[in-house]
Amino acid sequence: MDGHHVVIFRLTQLLYPLSELAEAGRHALARRARVLRLPPRARLLAMAEQPWLTYLLKGEVAITGPAGFSEHIPGGSPRARRPLFPQEPTDLEAVAQTGAIVLRFERAQVGSLMSAQRQDAPPVELAARVLQLCRSGEPAVPRLPATLHRLVELLGPGVRLKDLAQGITRLPGLAQVFLQAANRGHGPPARTTPEAVLRLGLPTARSLALCLALRPLFDARDPGLRRRMGEVFAHSLSVGCLAYTLARQYPPLLPERALLAGLLHELGAVAVLGVTDAHPELCVGSTELDLLLRRLRALAGPALIQRLGLARDFACVAEHAERWFRASPQMDLVDLVTLAHMLEQPQLPGPHARLEDTPAFQKLGWSGYSPQRAARLVGSARNMAAGLCRRLD
Repeated sequence: MDGHHVVIFRLTQLLYPLSELAEAGRHALARRARVLRLPPRARLLAMAEQPWLTYLLKGEVAITGPAGFSEHIPGGSPRARRPLFPQEPTDLEAVAQTGAIVLRFERAQVGSLMSAQRQDAPPVELAARVLQLCRSGEPAVPRLPATLHRLVELLGPGVRLKDLAQGITRLPGLAQVFLQAANRGHGPPARTTPEAVLRLGLPTARSLALCLALRPLFDARDPGLRRRMGEVFAHSLSVGCLAYTLARQYPPLLPERALLAGLLHELGAVAVLGVTDAHPELCVGSTELDLLLRRLRALAGPALIQRLGLARDFACVAEHAERWFRASPQMDLVDLVTLAHMLEQPQLPGPHARLEDTPAFQKLGWSGYSPQRAARLVGSARNMAAGLCRRLD
């Protein structure tokens, strides 16, 4: 994807009604958009512009018409975020008051994408009911264990092996399963939690404790939904391990917090699956469930994480992890998880977008990047995930 495409794609987030389209649709529009430069006093006729949605980017135009109608539109104004001309054919014309730049999108393509998006949505009443249940805090909605809050305190840079061993030992619900999981490796079994932490080392011990604390959330009574929960956990663990590996390349962000962010980023999907499992009367079919997950997970996750008392940056991850071209002033956990997503699933965000084009990648400052180095990083993260899975099973 070239720089021209990237700029136009970002602009579509600001233009009505284009901003209502999903990212894939806006990428499609950006690929076929046309930029037109107008000299002063150049005219655009509304009748001739009917095949297009035309927006003013720079300069100033005056919309004139019968009976002395006139409207001045400066570039960058709120009015410039809407098309210059209405959908219905009119006798209006736009006259460039200065040199101006306009951006055209095919009206038929916009209409087709809007129609397809409406068809690719769950029933409104069902979506509203599921979202209301997800946000209600009812028993079906996952609750993070109290042990997780204590574990988060043990993720700081000043924590030593001794501190972590003592912290896990003081968590009765976790200490025993941690010891059992730690002993699933090679060699003679550890007899105590401190001994297990010492053998694993600080990074592995913290990562394993986080996975053990969160794994029970990804469960359901219905066999089909239990399988879905397992898929969500496997994906979350993979993204978390990639975010962990990336964080080691960006020292200001702690690798274990990046792992936790990856494990939590699909908590909205876990909530939707949990509600569906607890309310069979909703009669959610497989196709509807896919649509609900696509539409609601970014809405259900942030509120749930905030209600659980975790830091706001984890809620931001759940909300924005798949906004590939999200802009932010500095590198954060959302950027790490976004990059991890793209490394795990190279087809994201689309066939015409590259990892290197995203703001997250540019902030990371990955010197010497190459597809080969990226492949080695992905391999390292997969080995980490596989090692944790062996101890979790």
